Amino acid sequence: MNKKVLITLAATFISFNSYADYYISGFGTVAGGKATGDEAVVERGGIAGYDEDSWSFDNGTFVGLQGTVELYDKLGMTVQAKFEASENWAGDVTWGYLSYDATDEWRIILGRQIMPHYIYSDFIDVSYTYNWIELPDQVYNAPFNSFNGVSSQYTFDFGHSSLFTQVLYGTEHDDATDNKYTDIWGGRLAYNYDWFTLNLAYYEFNEESSSSMDTPDGLIENNTDGVLISYDIGFQINYNNWYAIAEMTTVDLTDLREDGSTDGPGTLQPWMFSVAKRIGDFTPNVTYGESRQLDFNGEDSTAPFYTVGLRWDFYDSMALKTEYSHKEDSDGASGEVYQVAIVATF
Repeated sequence: MNKKVLITLAATFISFNSYADYYISGFGTVAGGKATGDEAVVERGGIAGYDEDSWSFDNGTFVGLQGTVELYDKLGMTVQAKFEASENWAGDVTWGYLSYDATDEWRIILGRQIMPHYIYSDFIDVSYTYNWIELPDQVYNAPFNSFNGVSSQYTFDFGHSSLFTQVLYGTEHDDATDNKYTDIWGGRLAYNYDWFTLNLAYYEFNEESSSSMDTPDGLIENNTDGVLISYDIGFQINYNNWYAIAEMTTVDLTDLREDGSTDGPGTLQPWMFSVAKRIGDFTPNVTYGESRQLDFNGEDSTAPFYTVGLRWDFYDSMALKTEYSHKEDSDGASGEVYQVAIVATF
């Protein structure tokens, strides 16, 4: 997001400062890591963005700011920006929307907002809210995490339980890849009963992408266009200092194949299960999962991964995390990454 946009957003908040209620909060992570393992895994872009050369603190270090202004009765504006060390602290506005509370249960949102693919989509960058340093990217690997459009949220209360519903429609453009995502539509359900939460989500969207490659015969253009279908199912348990989460997402890519072809992308279906136990200020945790590719060029493949970590809540709204992660590819090559981080909200 360029500086002009950030200045405009800041000016908007300042202009309402004199007569509107406003709230400003933030979150941040200072994380470092180092990768080891087979060259086939480590050299292919590293693991979680890290490599074998040395410890790096650029990849996982960032700060985010969120501001909310109550413009009028029931009408508000929310803006969230993220500043990453790996991008020379350039700001990216991840949220920027108007919200209207039609009733206590019903909210309408218009503008740039979170794309709720997963259980933790609402807190995807707020590491303090979960036990990992970063959410497992084998599962949390959507091509976009924000979109521009409209959504409607409604919450049903049933005594000790509740049902949160959301439907949405919009578009998104990835500036880095020039991929376009149009006709994004779908919704999610989140049922909560005391210590148990169940999350279901379903979305469809059209993807347009293009790439080019230099060959001895000249430049070859590769353009793809198709409808992708994704759905997610997961649950959380938070009971007597025990915590567990399981989540599986499925993305059908077969519409990206050439007409009539059985070759090309098939279905992505990663899953994970994580369990943690809070012991005083410490929370040891372990996660296991698999990245599965189904019917890619007529073949299936599975690549397991696991993570072992420890969280120490040493101060109000701050935690120190250490983590060891292991991953394999479908050919059996493996790699590891060691990470340490301080995370906070303010």
